[in-house]
Amino acid sequence: MIPEYARWGFTAFFSSHLLITLLLDVQALPIGENFPQVLKGIMEFHVETNNDYFMAKPTAPWFAALVWLELLCQWCPLSEIFSLRRRSLTRSGTSSSAYTCHG
Repeated sequence: MIPEYARWGFTAFFSSHLLITLLLDVQALPIGENFPQVLKGIMEFHVETNNDYFMAKPTAPWFAALVWLELLCQWCPLSEIFSLRRRSLTRSGTSSSAYTCHG
């Protein structure tokens, strides 16, 4: 069983990174062209300030695969943490991580 403080720590970590992933990192995917200009401006600022050449022109298929993997690794643990309470209510001892990854 995960201690309560660890559960809150994981939730805070993944929640803080989830916003950055959804608003900035996903711009490396083909759907990134549809983002608002404000978010594109933040990305341009990040690229210029940090010399992030991966995000400057993200055309490599392997990089897109890593962004998708980042989304998967952040959404699944977050949904697993939130499902712990549901599991305790149903008194099921099985892990639901395989099911939380696809909705």
